[in-house]
Amino acid sequence: MKLATRLNYKGIKYLDSLKNSKKPGLNNLFKILSYLNNPQNLLKNKVIISGTNGKGTVAQILNRIYIDGGYKVGLYTSPHLLNINERIKINDKKITFPNLNKYINIIIKVTKRIKVNLSYFELLTAVSILYFSKAKNDINIFEVGLGGRFDATNVIKSKIGIITNVEMDHMEYLGDTIEKITYEKIGIINNESTLITSVRPRSIRTIKKFCKENDTKIFRLNNDFHVESKNNQNQYISGKNKINFKTKLEGTHQLNNISVALKTTEVIKDLYKLNVNKNQIINSVKNVSNPGRYEVISDNPMLIIDVSHNIHSIETLIKNFQLKNPDKKVNIVLGMLKEKNPIKCINLLLKIAKKIYLTEVPNPRTFNPNKVVELLKNKRISYISNDEIPALLNKKDDLILTGSIYLIGSLIKKKYVRLKK
Repeated sequence: MKLATRLNYKGIKYLDSLKNSKKPGLNNLFKILSYLNNPQNLLKNKVIISGTNGKGTVAQILNRIYIDGGYKVGLYTSPHLLNINERIKINDKKITFPNLNKYINIIIKVTKRIKVNLSYFELLTAVSILYFSKAKNDINIFEVGLGGRFDATNVIKSKIGIITNVEMDHMEYLGDTIEKITYEKIGIINNESTLITSVRPRSIRTIKKFCKENDTKIFRLNNDFHVESKNNQNQYISGKNKINFKTKLEGTHQLNNISVALKTTEVIKDLYKLNVNKNQIINSVKNVSNPGRYEVISDNPMLIIDVSHNIHSIETLIKNFQLKNPDKKVNIVLGMLKEKNPIKCINLLLKIAKKIYLTEVPNPRTFNPNKVVELLKNKRISYISNDEIPALLNKKDDLILTGSIYLIGSLIKKKYVRLKK
């Protein structure tokens, strides 16, 4: 069905007015896609990635490998660090704002015609599907927004699914136990498909049961494949396949993400017949980056930026910092969303902190830093406004900026801090 693409609506502004859905279900999105003749069915060679943390990094690694391998790659990720069009890319080129506006308006017109409402993330997902279907990509990589079973990306039926890890996050939507959260995330897996995962053992029983019922193969980190690391040289091992690699990605957790991505390339070769040679993979892994993820901006003074937004990622941040700085204490600026258990995160960070400065996140869901300072009554914890952060940076003390991606993105946009080029 051909629909007019005239800009009768201010599409991006309309999108910004929407909220994310609190009611699980894919029916509305399926109705929209059906009206558009199901563009999701035109997408070739799909990979869908879920997990509490690390899924965006795995997506970026796969994206880099297949672009460098000469393929046309669609990449859909969330949330964005700076601008919304970062979320939808083809061969690393962000969708242009005119194109984003155009495709949003196509979807809006359908919602009006068939009287169906979409949430913010559902609308963007529909845009990415339509945009990628027109582009005829060789491979399409989708990062799940939240959970899996009822996430908008689950309208895309893929032969390959990835679950990086399962931790206690988004409990208000996914459940209050690891088993419940695992069940939601495993919902991305289809019958007779393949799952690659680096989940901890506590999630495996739920995953194995689901995969057995759905005739799905499982490849597990430290069971079917693993990585060995010594003297800044890493080796990925999967049966007879061995790849020695180096990477710019900081932190031991990134070795897990790289291993999962490399195992996925084996599965993609088997199922989708897309081949990338070993030397190209080594080069891609060496050069891949994911801005804002434990990024060491400078060494003297030390400045680290990390979008550690929940308990598990804060624990990983601490582990990575202590690994290279076992006896060091550092000043920390932290801004979090209120549902992310900020008090527990602050108490964890005290292990490595000289002083913790709490600041608001430019998002309606921000915690109240002043109230938390008042509640904790700790001399090492104080309030700082966003606009006072440059003065703190100018003191040339070692510093970690961490917390919500909305905070980090805002500080970069204001040019209070710059990422590595």
